[in-house]
Amino acid sequence: MTAETLLHDLTSRGVRVRAEGDRLKLDAPVGVLTDIELRGLSQRKAELLDTLRREEFFTAVDRLSAAAFAENHSDLFGAVAFDGQNG
Repeated sequence: MTAETLLHDLTSRGVRVRAEGDRLKLDAPVGVLTDIELRGLSQRKAELLDTLRREEFFTAVDRLSAAAFAENHSDLFGAVAFDGQNG
């Protein structure tokens, strides 16, 4: 299973996973993750951190690209804010 697939599976089960420095932070409902799964996540920590950081980078690039495109094409979009608010 790829790191991307694993992260998708965890998210679909209600587990939030994030990179915090060199730590892998998990927030999961009680009983969702078994001890075996936690050990597996620990063993794949570096791979998961790399994937999370890469996803964060591309999300930021996508947001910047969308904002720049909208700014350059304001005649098409009007006043649009990409932080979830219009105005």
